[in-house]
Amino acid sequence: MLRGAVAVIAGYLSLGAWTALVSTIAWEVLGAEFAFNEGVLVSAGWILLLFPVILAGAALGGFVTAILGRSPTNSPVRILGGLVVALWLVSAVIHLMVDDPAAAAAPSGLSAGEAARQAVFPAWYNFTIPFVGLAGVLWGGKLRARVSPRA
Repeated sequence: MLRGAVAVIAGYLSLGAWTALVSTIAWEVLGAEFAFNEGVLVSAGWILLLFPVILAGAALGGFVTAILGRSPTNSPVRILGGLVVALWLVSAVIHLMVDDPAAAAAPSGLSAGEAARQAVFPAWYNFTIPFVGLAGVLWGGKLRARVSPRA
């Protein structure tokens, strides 16, 4: 049980670390002009970039969870997948209640850090990304099974 909990936490942390690292590198390379439309509305290009980044990060998280969890039923991977969906759906609902796309559409002179904190994603994105994360986690868990027959 403890091994499974540690595996889930490590998987979630690796997912977050990958996503933060690659997103930061993309931000530095591509800049705010690529990431945002007017004001703090996130651009279609940035959204398209984030889908594979999050899918790969979630796959890494599932892989790490499967390695550390060593469960023949792969239950730690499924728990991580459920956690990703639950937490990210809660985040989507919060964004739905808090984000104001009308206010964000007005051009403003925000710094890159302020814009990132105030970024407004479309509602469909916020409700789609938890399932992209789930697919990645399950894929990563299955990759582990292919790499080692012990899993």
